[in-house]
Amino acid sequence: MNKGLVFAAVVMLVAIAAVQAQDTTTAPARTTTAPAPTTAPTTAASATTTSGPSNATSRPHTPENDKLIEIKLDKVPPIPAMRVNKLFKNIDQFKLSVAYFTSKSTPPAQETAKFVVVQGEGDKPDAQKKVYVSQVTRHTASELIQALLVNGFLDNAANLKVQHPQPPEESYLIILEGMGTTDLYQVLPFNKETLDKLEEIRTALDADSIKTLDKAIKRIQDKRAELK
Repeated sequence: MNKGLVFAAVVMLVAIAAVQAQDTTTAPARTTTAPAPTTAPTTAASATTTSGPSNATSRPHTPENDKLIEIKLDKVPPIPAMRVNKLFKNIDQFKLSVAYFTSKSTPPAQETAKFVVVQGEGDKPDAQKKVYVSQVTRHTASELIQALLVNGFLDNAANLKVQHPQPPEESYLIILEGMGTTDLYQVLPFNKETLDKLEEIRTALDADSIKTLDKAIKRIQDKRAELK
């Protein structure tokens, strides 16, 4: 089977599941506590009121959990700066997936870690499919956004809806939802640079979420000494 087609099918299944989850559920609006809005264009925008599925859950709302970090954008290029602001404004829709991919296995994608602010029906863990899910606070989501900016993801990620390149035989896939029609993805080869990018994400997580990520990136962590 063509590796590129297999990979594209995997990515599109993730996208379709996300769209279906959004289309089939409704709920009252949620309110958020976040840093005061700033008029300067050099800082990421604060969160706005969002809505989610009626059967969705989120972490308890406390000042500590809800406070978003400030990200200085004065030296950030326009595209990643726009993406940061859009993610901050839709913080409750934030969903980050880190998936191990290999064309040698069936199914081709294995060991997926998923981090969500609001957990809906489509965000349940699945032991059989090796899908691990952690709920994160809005504060942690903002830390993850900063990590994705620092490690270059927000510069280099492509639109999830466009044609996907053929991945390396063994790689990691990062998918970032919460941006509507411009949800993002990036394919990372199995090398030390990718390990460093994944470690950047790891440092933004709390202790429980780190355990979730480690289940998905164990293969590359185990080969740390061999990577160049």
